[in-house]
Amino acid sequence: MIIQNTNFNIFYPKIPNLRRKVVDYEEKFTTFFLPFKILPIPDDAPEEIPRIMMSTINGHSSLNLSLTGAAFTTNYDEKFNYDWEKCLGYLNDRIIKVYDILDTLKQDRFLFSGLLTQIFINEFTENPVDLIQNKILKLNSKTTPFDVDCKITFVYEKNYYININVSNVRFFEGLIPCGVTTSGTLQEKANTVGITIDINDRYGFNYDKDYTSDYAKIQKILEITTDIINNKLNKLITEGVFDL
Repeated sequence: MIIQNTNFNIFYPKIPNLRRKVVDYEEKFTTFFLPFKILPIPDDAPEEIPRIMMSTINGHSSLNLSLTGAAFTTNYDEKFNYDWEKCLGYLNDRIIKVYDILDTLKQDRFLFSGLLTQIFINEFTENPVDLIQNKILKLNSKTTPFDVDCKITFVYEKNYYININVSNVRFFEGLIPCGVTTSGTLQEKANTVGITIDINDRYGFNYDKDYTSDYAKIQKILEITTDIINNKLNKLITEGVFDL
């Protein structure tokens, strides 16, 4: 199992004076982040466009801040991407810092948050297309699919969406330069199982007008993600069974 990347997002009502507020709290970011960049975005630009960007000291992660949300994206290297516990520790340390700063910056409640985790699993000997077709889709067809891609969504504890996307992912070598019409220059290097786990508490936000997200719900999102990675993924792929 290879943990490729994670993307943590948290959303809040519009902070109209975001740039000035972040400058006032600049030193609070220096534990993990390099000096930030304030982007020359017009005030009337869409609220979701990032106004501030920063990177972590070793360059594995970036944090983008818009008027209505923050996105913390991490690409894991070989020291981390085979060990979810290391990835989790890394996330915990930085998410709490980002949350604490945003809690100071925001003018109102947090709306909802989520964590998207992309994983590749290459331990299976069976062809990934056949595996997903037979165990998850249980597709009965005389024609063999070339690729498969399926998404499953559950609601958990009336607050959380659990989205799991399972597909085969092909890796190639070789490029076809623009304007060249020669065929057959790409070589398939690997075909593996790709999984995207997206856990968020938007269900609560969507259906409860008084809903508020907080750090306890973020921790629950991390807990659900960890349980799926450690205890449920293998059974889903090999048996087509998924129990919450």
